[in-house]
Amino acid sequence: MRFLLIFIIMCKVVFATEIKNISSDFTQIVTSNENMTLLYKGNFVATKNDNLAFWNYTEPLKKQIFFSKVKVVIIEPDLEQAIVTSLDQITDLSSVLNEALSKKKIDEIVEIEIMDIKYYISFKGDLPIKITYKDELENSVVIELYNTVLNQSIDSGVFDIKIPQNYDIINY
Repeated sequence: MRFLLIFIIMCKVVFATEIKNISSDFTQIVTSNENMTLLYKGNFVATKNDNLAFWNYTEPLKKQIFFSKVKVVIIEPDLEQAIVTSLDQITDLSSVLNEALSKKKIDEIVEIEIMDIKYYISFKGDLPIKITYKDELENSVVIELYNTVLNQSIDSGVFDIKIPQNYDIINY
């Protein structure tokens, strides 16, 4: 569940320029105090006007995380389960990125604090390239963004939540 907090922050988009959406591939490295490291890969898309986000983890395990204005749904195929929770239970990583985009300067690092966690977002030109922070368990988290695209055409179906009927649904 702690890794969920890492990726839930990318949904609102309040940019200095007119940004409607963002999509990117990512690599996430989580390092514990004991120097144990976990590596995750995937991609995400987030929209401004609808306040929607979809995180698709592809490695090491498949996981999908859907965000709306009020809830988060995590689908874990390997466990055949879906977790449904309210957005106020989790920090939305999209919000952190979007706030940074509204404050950023070209080729600079922006610091944003949400729910007592400080996030540092690095930019190259107009695009975010890295997010770093320490999570609530004092793990060091680095999320590197690549193949980032702003304002592309997005099929709204990507935000449709499809929970297979045989999955357990956990309301949290």
